[in-house]
Amino acid sequence: MHLFAFSAREGTRAATLPDPVPPTVIHDRMRRAAEVEASLADAYRRSLVGRDLEVLVETAEDNRPGQVQGTACRGVRVSLRGLLPALRRKLVPVRAIGVAGELVVGEPVAETLNLSLNREHLPALAVTAGRLALPVC
Repeated sequence: MHLFAFSAREGTRAATLPDPVPPTVIHDRMRRAAEVEASLADAYRRSLVGRDLEVLVETAEDNRPGQVQGTACRGVRVSLRGLLPALRRKLVPVRAIGVAGELVVGEPVAETLNLSLNREHLPALAVTAGRLALPVC
């Protein structure tokens, strides 16, 4: 959901409507709508656990070496193990294994991952139990 409060624009019919909504009511409605949005977003992220997702890797996690983040369906942010130079701008198949705040936590899925990635960035790959073990910095 995208939330915004009405603001009158000069020259529009809406700007001349009688009985404007008081700012306190606008603020309360926005707060309640944001609470509903947060609850729905959390439920959606939790519904993805156990599913396979396709994640476009975009950035490294600053505070967690060996972890990258990307975007999956409907703009969901996903955190997974990996090295940014090897995975940036690549679609990576990931199995969602949990939720941490506003992030879905995932593991790369080895059986469908295209291993033609630049191997100089992926030393000593090991596949174990259907998961790709990526080296950690």
